[in-house]
Amino acid sequence: MDSGNPVSIRLVNNCVISDCLGVMARIAFALGKESEAQAYAARQKELNELIHHTFYNQDEGIYATGSQLDMAYPVLVGAVPDSLVSKVNECLIRRTGEVYRSHIGVGLVGVPVLTDWAIRNRKADFMYGLLKQPDYPGYLHMLKNGATTTWEYWSGERSRVHNCYNGIGSWFYQAVGGIRPDAGQPGYRHFYIDPQIPSGVTWANTIKETPYGTAAVNWKSLKGRLCLHVVVPVGSTASLMVPDGATACKVNGTPEDTHDGLLPLLAGAYDIEFALPGMK
Repeated sequence: MDSGNPVSIRLVNNCVISDCLGVMARIAFALGKESEAQAYAARQKELNELIHHTFYNQDEGIYATGSQLDMAYPVLVGAVPDSLVSKVNECLIRRTGEVYRSHIGVGLVGVPVLTDWAIRNRKADFMYGLLKQPDYPGYLHMLKNGATTTWEYWSGERSRVHNCYNGIGSWFYQAVGGIRPDAGQPGYRHFYIDPQIPSGVTWANTIKETPYGTAAVNWKSLKGRLCLHVVVPVGSTASLMVPDGATACKVNGTPEDTHDGLLPLLAGAYDIEFALPGMK
Protein backbone atom coordinates (compact mmCIF):
# COMPACT_ATOMS: atom_id res chain seq x y z
CA MET A 1 0.00 0.00 0.00
CA ASP A 2 1.15 3.55 -0.79
CA SER A 3 -1.21 5.45 1.50
CA GLY A 4 1.59 7.59 2.95
CA ASN A 5 3.11 8.60 -0.39
CA PRO A 6 2.80 12.42 -0.79
CA VAL A 7 1.85 12.10 -4.46
CA SER A 8 -0.92 9.63 -3.61
CA ILE A 9 -2.16 11.91 -0.82
CA ARG A 10 -2.40 14.88 -3.22
CA LEU A 11 -4.24 12.80 -5.81
CA VAL A 12 -6.74 11.44 -3.29
CA ASN A 13 -7.33 14.88 -1.73
CA ASN A 14 -8.13 16.34 -5.15
CA CYS A 15 -10.40 13.42 -5.99
CA VAL A 16 -12.31 14.02 -2.74
CA ILE A 17 -12.86 17.65 -3.76
CA SER A 18 -13.99 16.55 -7.23
CA ASP A 19 -16.36 14.04 -5.64
CA CYS A 20 -17.83 16.79 -3.43
CA LEU A 21 -18.30 19.12 -6.39
CA GLY A 22 -20.18 16.38 -8.22
CA VAL A 23 -22.45 15.81 -5.22
CA MET A 24 -23.11 19.56 -4.91
CA ALA A 25 -24.00 19.74 -8.60
CA ARG A 26 -26.54 16.92 -8.18
CA ILE A 27 -28.01 18.51 -5.05
CA ALA A 28 -28.37 21.88 -6.77
CA PHE A 29 -30.02 20.24 -9.79
CA ALA A 30 -32.47 18.34 -7.54
CA LEU A 31 -33.37 21.62 -5.83
CA GLY A 32 -34.05 23.31 -9.15
CA LYS A 33 -31.01 25.60 -8.90
CA GLU A 34 -29.76 24.99 -12.42
CA SER A 35 -27.24 27.86 -12.55
CA GLU A 36 -25.59 26.62 -9.36
CA ALA A 37 -25.61 23.05 -10.65
CA GLN A 38 -23.88 24.17 -13.84
CA ALA A 39 -21.31 26.16 -11.85
CA TYR A 40 -20.42 23.17 -9.65
CA ALA A 41 -20.27 20.88 -12.70
CA ALA A 42 -17.96 23.32 -14.49
CA ARG A 43 -15.66 23.49 -11.47
CA GLN A 44 -15.55 19.70 -11.28
CA LYS A 45 -14.76 19.42 -14.99
CA GLU A 46 -11.91 21.92 -14.64
CA LEU A 47 -10.50 20.11 -11.60
CA ASN A 48 -10.81 16.70 -13.28
CA GLU A 49 -8.79 17.91 -16.25
CA LEU A 50 -6.13 19.18 -13.86
CA ILE A 51 -6.10 15.87 -11.96
CA HIS A 52 -5.53 13.96 -15.18
CA HIS A 53 -2.78 16.21 -16.51
CA THR A 54 -1.02 16.39 -13.13
CA PHE A 55 -1.10 12.77 -12.00
CA TYR A 56 -1.38 10.58 -15.10
CA ASN A 57 1.84 8.91 -16.25
CA GLN A 58 1.26 8.15 -19.91
CA ASP A 59 4.32 5.93 -20.27
CA GLU A 60 3.25 3.61 -17.45
CA GLY A 61 -0.50 4.08 -17.84
CA ILE A 62 -0.97 4.81 -14.12
CA TYR A 63 -2.15 7.63 -11.89
CA ALA A 64 0.23 8.75 -9.12
CA THR A 65 1.71 5.58 -7.55
CA GLY A 66 -0.48 3.15 -9.50
CA SER A 67 -2.03 1.78 -6.30
CA GLN A 68 -5.57 0.41 -6.36
CA LEU A 69 -6.81 3.62 -4.74
CA ASP A 70 -4.87 5.88 -7.10
CA MET A 71 -6.26 4.03 -10.12
CA ALA A 72 -9.88 3.61 -8.97
CA TYR A 73 -10.65 7.07 -7.59
CA PRO A 74 -9.92 9.08 -10.79
CA VAL A 75 -12.22 6.70 -12.67
CA LEU A 76 -15.03 7.21 -10.16
CA VAL A 77 -14.91 11.02 -10.19
CA GLY A 78 -14.67 11.20 -13.98
CA ALA A 79 -11.10 12.48 -14.18
CA VAL A 80 -10.08 9.74 -16.61
CA PRO A 81 -10.86 10.60 -20.26
CA ASP A 82 -13.37 8.24 -21.83
CA SER A 83 -10.73 6.97 -24.24
CA LEU A 84 -8.57 5.78 -21.33
CA VAL A 85 -11.14 4.31 -18.91
CA SER A 86 -10.86 0.73 -20.20
CA LYS A 87 -7.06 0.95 -20.22
CA VAL A 88 -6.94 2.28 -16.64
CA ASN A 89 -9.39 -0.36 -15.40
CA GLU A 90 -7.40 -3.15 -17.05
CA CYS A 91 -4.18 -1.76 -15.58
CA LEU A 92 -5.73 -1.74 -12.09
CA ILE A 93 -6.70 -5.39 -12.42
CA ARG A 94 -3.32 -6.39 -13.85
CA ARG A 95 -1.35 -4.55 -11.15
CA THR A 96 -3.54 -6.12 -8.47
CA GLY A 97 -2.22 -9.50 -9.54
CA GLU A 98 1.36 -8.44 -10.14
CA VAL A 99 1.95 -6.00 -7.28
CA TYR A 100 -0.58 -7.02 -4.62
CA ARG A 101 -0.69 -10.79 -5.24
CA SER A 102 -4.44 -10.52 -5.95
CA HIS A 103 -5.08 -9.09 -2.47
CA ILE A 104 -6.83 -5.98 -1.27
CA GLY A 105 -4.18 -3.25 -1.40
CA VAL A 106 -6.07 -0.37 0.22
CA GLY A 107 -6.90 0.76 3.73
CA LEU A 108 -9.36 3.03 5.53
CA VAL A 109 -9.90 5.54 2.72
CA GLY A 110 -9.53 3.06 -0.12
CA VAL A 111 -11.96 0.26 0.78
CA PRO A 112 -15.18 2.19 -0.04
CA VAL A 113 -13.55 3.65 -3.15
CA LEU A 114 -12.39 0.28 -4.49
CA THR A 115 -15.77 -1.21 -3.56
CA ASP A 116 -17.67 1.49 -5.44
CA TRP A 117 -15.36 1.09 -8.42
CA ALA A 118 -16.02 -2.67 -8.52
CA ILE A 119 -19.79 -2.15 -8.28
CA ARG A 120 -19.98 0.49 -11.00
CA ASN A 121 -17.69 -1.42 -13.34
CA ARG A 122 -19.34 -4.78 -12.66
CA LYS A 123 -16.10 -6.43 -11.56
CA ALA A 124 -17.80 -9.08 -9.42
CA ASP A 125 -15.25 -11.84 -10.02
CA PHE A 126 -12.38 -9.42 -9.32
CA MET A 127 -13.77 -8.37 -5.93
CA TYR A 128 -14.85 -11.90 -5.03
CA GLY A 129 -11.31 -13.08 -5.71
CA LEU A 130 -9.85 -10.45 -3.38
CA LEU A 131 -12.27 -11.34 -0.61
CA LYS A 132 -11.45 -15.07 -0.80
CA GLN A 133 -7.73 -14.58 -0.14
CA PRO A 134 -7.03 -16.42 3.14
CA ASP A 135 -3.88 -14.57 4.16
CA TYR A 136 -2.73 -11.03 4.96
CA PRO A 137 -4.04 -8.52 4.06
CA GLY A 138 -7.69 -9.45 3.99
CA TYR A 139 -10.90 -10.15 5.85
CA LEU A 140 -10.31 -13.90 6.07
CA HIS A 141 -6.94 -13.16 7.67
CA MET A 142 -8.82 -11.27 10.40
CA LEU A 143 -11.27 -14.13 10.87
CA LYS A 144 -8.50 -16.74 11.02
CA ASN A 145 -6.89 -14.72 13.80
CA GLY A 146 -10.00 -14.56 15.96
CA ALA A 147 -11.58 -11.29 14.80
CA THR A 148 -15.22 -10.78 15.70
CA THR A 149 -15.20 -7.15 14.56
CA THR A 150 -13.14 -5.32 11.93
CA TRP A 151 -9.71 -4.10 13.01
CA GLU A 152 -8.08 -0.71 12.61
CA TYR A 153 -5.20 -2.24 10.64
CA TRP A 154 -5.12 -5.37 8.48
CA SER A 155 -2.29 -6.58 10.73
CA GLY A 156 -4.38 -6.28 13.91
CA GLU A 157 -2.35 -3.47 15.42
CA ARG A 158 -4.09 -0.96 17.72
CA SER A 159 -7.89 -1.05 17.86
CA ARG A 160 -9.67 -4.32 17.12
CA VAL A 161 -13.13 -2.72 17.31
CA HIS A 162 -13.06 -0.36 14.37
CA ASN A 163 -15.21 0.52 11.38
CA CYS A 164 -12.34 1.10 8.96
CA TYR A 165 -13.09 -1.65 6.50
CA ASN A 166 -16.87 -1.87 6.77
CA GLY A 167 -17.29 -0.07 3.44
CA ILE A 168 -17.04 -3.46 1.78
CA GLY A 169 -20.62 -4.14 2.93
CA SER A 170 -22.08 -2.14 0.05
CA TRP A 171 -20.60 -4.65 -2.42
CA PHE A 172 -22.64 -7.47 -0.90
CA TYR A 173 -26.03 -5.81 -1.15
CA GLN A 174 -25.45 -3.63 -4.24
CA ALA A 175 -23.43 -6.05 -6.38
CA VAL A 176 -24.19 -9.62 -5.25
CA GLY A 177 -27.64 -8.81 -3.89
CA GLY A 178 -28.30 -6.35 -6.70
CA ILE A 179 -30.12 -3.66 -4.69
CA ARG A 180 -28.68 -0.50 -6.21
CA PRO A 181 -29.92 3.04 -5.44
CA ASP A 182 -31.07 5.46 -8.12
CA ALA A 183 -29.28 8.79 -7.66
CA GLY A 184 -32.07 10.52 -9.56
CA GLN A 185 -34.67 9.42 -6.98
CA PRO A 186 -32.75 9.28 -3.69
CA GLY A 187 -33.78 7.54 -0.50
CA TYR A 188 -34.76 4.40 -2.46
CA ARG A 189 -37.92 6.03 -3.79
CA HIS A 190 -36.78 4.18 -6.88
CA PHE A 191 -34.02 1.58 -7.04
CA TYR A 192 -32.51 -0.89 -9.46
CA ILE A 193 -32.35 -4.66 -9.05
CA ASP A 194 -29.34 -5.99 -10.90
CA PRO A 195 -27.41 -8.86 -9.27
CA GLN A 196 -23.77 -9.22 -10.28
CA ILE A 197 -23.11 -12.92 -9.79
CA PRO A 198 -19.51 -14.02 -9.20
CA SER A 199 -18.43 -17.35 -10.64
CA GLY A 200 -19.19 -20.13 -8.16
CA VAL A 201 -21.89 -18.23 -6.23
CA THR A 202 -25.30 -19.86 -6.66
CA TRP A 203 -27.58 -17.94 -4.27
CA ALA A 204 -27.92 -14.78 -2.19
CA ASN A 205 -30.53 -13.51 0.26
CA THR A 206 -30.33 -9.73 0.62
CA ILE A 207 -32.30 -7.06 2.44
CA LYS A 208 -31.82 -3.30 2.61
CA GLU A 209 -33.64 -1.10 5.10
CA THR A 210 -34.90 2.03 3.32
CA PRO A 211 -36.98 5.05 4.43
CA TYR A 212 -39.97 3.27 2.83
CA GLY A 213 -39.43 -0.11 4.47
CA THR A 214 -37.47 -3.27 3.75
CA ALA A 215 -36.37 -3.98 0.20
CA ALA A 216 -35.47 -7.62 -0.42
CA VAL A 217 -33.90 -9.62 -3.23
CA ASN A 218 -33.41 -13.36 -2.77
CA TRP A 219 -32.06 -15.14 -5.82
CA LYS A 220 -30.77 -18.58 -6.71
CA SER A 221 -29.34 -19.96 -9.91
CA LEU A 222 -30.51 -23.33 -11.13
CA LYS A 223 -29.54 -25.12 -14.32
CA GLY A 224 -30.75 -22.80 -17.06
CA ARG A 225 -32.75 -20.57 -14.72
CA LEU A 226 -32.39 -17.60 -12.40
CA CYS A 227 -35.14 -17.44 -9.77
CA LEU A 228 -35.74 -14.31 -7.70
CA HIS A 229 -38.06 -13.37 -4.86
CA VAL A 230 -38.30 -9.57 -4.77
CA VAL A 231 -39.99 -7.23 -2.27
CA VAL A 232 -40.47 -3.56 -3.19
CA PRO A 233 -41.59 -1.44 -0.20
CA VAL A 234 -44.79 0.61 -0.27
CA GLY A 235 -44.00 4.05 -1.66
CA SER A 236 -41.09 2.77 -3.75
CA THR A 237 -40.72 1.46 -7.27
CA ALA A 238 -37.96 -0.64 -8.79
CA SER A 239 -36.51 -1.57 -12.16
CA LEU A 240 -35.27 -5.14 -12.53
CA MET A 241 -32.51 -5.36 -15.12
CA VAL A 242 -32.97 -8.35 -17.42
CA PRO A 243 -29.91 -10.63 -17.26
CA ASP A 244 -27.81 -10.98 -20.40
CA GLY A 245 -28.85 -14.03 -22.37
CA ALA A 246 -32.33 -14.34 -20.88
CA THR A 247 -34.73 -15.92 -23.36
CA ALA A 248 -37.95 -15.80 -21.32
CA CYS A 249 -39.36 -14.33 -18.12
CA LYS A 250 -42.24 -15.18 -15.80
CA VAL A 251 -43.57 -12.94 -13.02
CA ASN A 252 -45.71 -14.77 -10.47
CA GLY A 253 -46.14 -17.51 -13.05
CA THR A 254 -47.22 -15.21 -15.90
CA PRO A 255 -45.00 -14.67 -18.97
CA GLU A 256 -43.70 -11.11 -19.30
CA ASP A 257 -42.22 -9.19 -22.23
CA THR A 258 -38.71 -8.01 -21.36
CA HIS A 259 -37.52 -6.76 -24.74
CA ASP A 260 -36.77 -3.32 -23.27
CA GLY A 261 -34.08 -4.85 -21.05
CA LEU A 262 -35.79 -4.02 -17.78
CA LEU A 263 -38.87 -4.99 -15.83
CA PRO A 264 -40.65 -2.15 -13.96
CA LEU A 265 -41.99 -3.16 -10.55
CA LEU A 266 -44.46 -1.35 -8.32
CA ALA A 267 -44.62 -1.92 -4.57
CA GLY A 268 -45.30 -5.55 -3.71
CA ALA A 269 -43.81 -9.03 -3.60
CA TYR A 270 -42.85 -10.94 -6.73
CA ASP A 271 -41.56 -14.36 -7.73
CA ILE A 272 -39.64 -13.92 -10.96
CA GLU A 273 -37.98 -16.54 -13.13
CA PHE A 274 -35.66 -15.98 -16.09
CA ALA A 275 -34.74 -18.69 -18.57
CA LEU A 276 -30.97 -18.54 -19.00
CA PRO A 277 -29.78 -21.39 -21.22
CA GLY A 278 -26.12 -20.60 -20.52
CA MET A 279 -26.46 -20.71 -16.73
CA LYS A 280 -25.03 -23.84 -15.12
